[in-house]
Amino acid sequence: MDYRPIDQATREAIRTALDRNFFVEAGAGTGKTTVLVDRIVAILRDGHATVDELVVITFTRLAAAELATRVRERLEDARDNATSEEERARLEEALYALPRARIETIHAFAAGLLRERPVEAGLDPGFEEMDDLSASLAFDEAYHEWLAGLLNPEDGERPEAVWRALNRGLDLRHLREVVEQVHHHRSLLPLVHDDVPAPDIAGFLERFEQDVDELEDLLRGCRNPDDPGAQQIRVLIAQRDDLRAMRHDPDALERAVLLLPKIGKKGTRTNWADPADCDRQKEICEELSEAVEEIKRALRAEAIAGLLPLAEEFVRDYTEQRRRTGRAEFEDLLIWARDLLRDRPEVRRYFRERFRCILVDEFQDTDPLQVEILLYLCGEEPDGTAARDWRELRPAPGRLFLVGDPKQSIYRFRRADISIYEWVKRHVLPGDLCTITQNFRSLSGVIDWVNGCFQHIIAPLDGVQAGYVPLAPWPQARLDLPRAPVVVVHHEMDGSADDVRRQEATTLAALLRQAVEVEAWPVRDPETGEVRPARWRDIAILVPSRTGIEIYEEALAEAGIPYRHEGGRSFFQRQEVRELINCLRAIDDPGDRLSMVAALRSGAFGCSDEEIFLAANAMGADFDYRREPPPGHAAVADGMHALRTLHTLRHRLPLPELVRRVIDATRLIEYALTLPQGDQAAANLLKVVDQARAFAAARGGGLRAFVRWLDTATSRSTEEEDADVAEAGDDVVRLLTIHAAKGLEFPIVALANLQGRDARVNNVIPDHAAHRLHLRVGSQSLGYFETPGYAAAAEIEQQHAAAERDRLLYVAATRARDHLILPVILGKNAREKERKPKGMLARLVPHLPAPPPDPSPNGSDIDGCHVLLAAHLQVGDNGFRESSPPAAAVGVDAALVARERWVAERAALLERAGAGLRVTTASSVEAWDQEPADNAEATQGALPREATLAVGTALHATMEALDLTGDGEVESMARAKAAEAGVPGHADEVAALARACLASGVVQRARAAERAAREVAFTLPVGDGFVEGRVDLLFREPDGLVIADYKTDRVTPEQVDARLAVYRNQAAVYAFAVAEATGLPVKEVVFVFARAGVERAIPVDDGLLALGRNLATASATLTDAAVAAGCA
Repeated sequence: MDYRPIDQATREAIRTALDRNFFVEAGAGTGKTTVLVDRIVAILRDGHATVDELVVITFTRLAAAELATRVRERLEDARDNATSEEERARLEEALYALPRARIETIHAFAAGLLRERPVEAGLDPGFEEMDDLSASLAFDEAYHEWLAGLLNPEDGERPEAVWRALNRGLDLRHLREVVEQVHHHRSLLPLVHDDVPAPDIAGFLERFEQDVDELEDLLRGCRNPDDPGAQQIRVLIAQRDDLRAMRHDPDALERAVLLLPKIGKKGTRTNWADPADCDRQKEICEELSEAVEEIKRALRAEAIAGLLPLAEEFVRDYTEQRRRTGRAEFEDLLIWARDLLRDRPEVRRYFRERFRCILVDEFQDTDPLQVEILLYLCGEEPDGTAARDWRELRPAPGRLFLVGDPKQSIYRFRRADISIYEWVKRHVLPGDLCTITQNFRSLSGVIDWVNGCFQHIIAPLDGVQAGYVPLAPWPQARLDLPRAPVVVVHHEMDGSADDVRRQEATTLAALLRQAVEVEAWPVRDPETGEVRPARWRDIAILVPSRTGIEIYEEALAEAGIPYRHEGGRSFFQRQEVRELINCLRAIDDPGDRLSMVAALRSGAFGCSDEEIFLAANAMGADFDYRREPPPGHAAVADGMHALRTLHTLRHRLPLPELVRRVIDATRLIEYALTLPQGDQAAANLLKVVDQARAFAAARGGGLRAFVRWLDTATSRSTEEEDADVAEAGDDVVRLLTIHAAKGLEFPIVALANLQGRDARVNNVIPDHAAHRLHLRVGSQSLGYFETPGYAAAAEIEQQHAAAERDRLLYVAATRARDHLILPVILGKNAREKERKPKGMLARLVPHLPAPPPDPSPNGSDIDGCHVLLAAHLQVGDNGFRESSPPAAAVGVDAALVARERWVAERAALLERAGAGLRVTTASSVEAWDQEPADNAEATQGALPREATLAVGTALHATMEALDLTGDGEVESMARAKAAEAGVPGHADEVAALARACLASGVVQRARAAERAAREVAFTLPVGDGFVEGRVDLLFREPDGLVIADYKTDRVTPEQVDARLAVYRNQAAVYAFAVAEATGLPVKEVVFVFARAGVERAIPVDDGLLALGRNLATASATLTDAAVAAGCA
């Protein structure tokens, strides 16, 4: 029988109606790429446009390459079957010109526009497109230079907005986050800024005092001093008194208000002489709690709103810097192309005449910036007036062809905007909409279930969700199955979320083994279409996120199922990468004991916890790989020796060679190859070497800078793909995210891990129409800083997020050709009363059949699904193994109990360390408290600030690397460190400064000391906060410790004493911190002024230590940029 698609007439119109625009909505598996290719070939065959007049925009470079290949194949077929010589000639010409066809991503197309008209765009014709690493490093450099100038301006005028934000607890990490988000969304500039009223602190304080005064009166009627309400009132009275004492110190008052704890409704009526008094105090506390939270929100809103104009100014200046130097970031290409078309009408007309037809694939993944470019290129201006507003433009007939599927819009985190998709459909091409619904991919049983399920899940919501359009099954997609193609596996259990995942993973592994090795499920070969038994490579397990994905990997490995985790972007979270980073971190910094221990217990050295514990006990305070452990600790000694050897090489080898040497010396690749997925792990390790090579080429610096970059990428969960080791013919199960599976299809698809919570929190919400950027930074425990419109925008964003999760399910289900597996593992933990589905699974379960009362071991077909119980599956000869909650640990060793206590205490300290305004960088204290003495920096021949900072950085790195005797290595080391710091032309200056330091009296004393340590980092809890810093040189003499600090100030010997006064505060904090951290007396702090050839000592006494404690407790948060700015 000759079957025709149900939408054949629409497909024919797309091929033949070349003089009209089309907005094609194409459901999953309907062959939209074929439709697009048909349109392209028809345009070229009929002479509607030539190859040079055609633009085809795709979502990825891979999609562009595949599309170009398909167009060539179809053009060759069309040429061979041409109906006239004229048609054949056009097709021959098209094939000849096809290599220069603009079939590419929107970014590549935008770059082409800029390169063709660079003068009008204000660009160097040879501008460079930076890769992600180069762009990241360039941004870091520009940001830190800007921050140093912001915190220590040459005119002494520090921006009030910055100080206000820091004082209110927004630390410099949050400032960077604000700047990064404005930079990332710079297409919105200029931003519309909200007018934020100044918080009424005086009014709040008056209200607070009045309410607490009344509470104090009511407290007299409480008969039980232990009543929770009475206890809370006594705390409020003390806080009232504290706030009163701060009336004349606005900064301290703001900090105290922001630290007020939550106020609750507490108290038992029977504890009060008059129960009405208890009710009244609860009422007051409830109202006071609302007032406290309101003033906190107002203080934080004003703080973050004040930073946005500063961030915008930096982003504008940095963008102009890139434009001047001809270095473009990825997003610059779109913004600059948009600006070129918007602001230069003659350029717009040129390209409009140049490109007659524009076709866009995957239009549901577009963003407003891309739509602007498209409409500027194809929009008509009938009155001849150049329109600046892209919303006024409408395409001429036959110029624009868009194809997409709103049900597959799943990239909102990449700024895909379903609302702009709907706006174009309704306002730009309202009469040109058509749909194609004939699915050629999946069996009718799969399509019937998808339609029946998603017609309820995907419900229309204006601007958020398009309505569901059913797919039509293809009659020729047939397969004789003994059961329904949608397989639902049920199981109920008690346990944690990971227990449920483990059960689901085991269930899937059992079912997949049964499908391939026992029942030989029939599938249609994706290449030939022939029916054959299923192989491992026919199976894909799709997950919405990688949370807990290692559980599925373990289950597959234990079941003997070959698999590959594909499309993973969690490279920096991979165990082998983390272990290598720990080794690099330990090699860079011998004082980092945590990294040393992590390296020793990793696969690099394989030391057990017991071996490390015993060696550490034996070495005591000398637990340092630069020391030899006593006999009897061979494994730890070998590891320490390797680390010590590599540490000595860190300044002598180029960065990529050093990283490769670390991998070779630790035999990490050999170890990785013994593990499941070992080839992937080995490839990932080699990718770190490639990253080191790229980092060095981008002038990122040496090992310390590379480790810092790796730490930043890890802490920010930077998306980075695993190294590519997959081969097309590998017979393995593919484990990948739903996003990575977009555009693919598989004979057997299993959906897994659907019950996890969506981990993404939208802390930034752009409003393109209003040119606003809604931001939130901070944390739930310490308080969020939200721009005034964030809360309202977040509610709308939650609707978008929920709608996208539903679309994600649709994308996952429609990847299946022949079989779709849906595990339904319902669990409950000790706090839950019933077993019920969670997360995305909760959306599916209402549309899945429950197991029958008397289930068959072989399953039953119910409502178009084959329903199984997990307990009936078999795993080898052992049967199904149900998971159970882990047994309670008994007989735990006392050392392990102590370690757990340490882990808990460390976690608490880290949480406290995240608090704003409570982490002090010791060497930065003087930068805020005192002004530089007599403009001493203004010495003849002074360098620009950024060069001065870099020279200081190079000096400190040189002094850390050198043996204290120097021994002829000064010049070579100074050259290396000056190059790493980005000032190779100042190598001689760095060498001279280093020689001055080596010749100083304090360094001579350090050489004679029994033990001297350099670049000693410390982080010390003080009160409610921390003080952290790094001591240049620390050594012990019989009467106490000596701290030395190198200074590169441009001062004469006569000016040194005046400058020394500036550094007294720093000396105080260093002395206090070192004394507290070591428990040893600190004798003096010596500053070596290298340029002047002079050193000065500040003796340490009780007064200096008291000053250090006070400064450390009171100071605001600063970063390395501020430290460098204040102390270079």
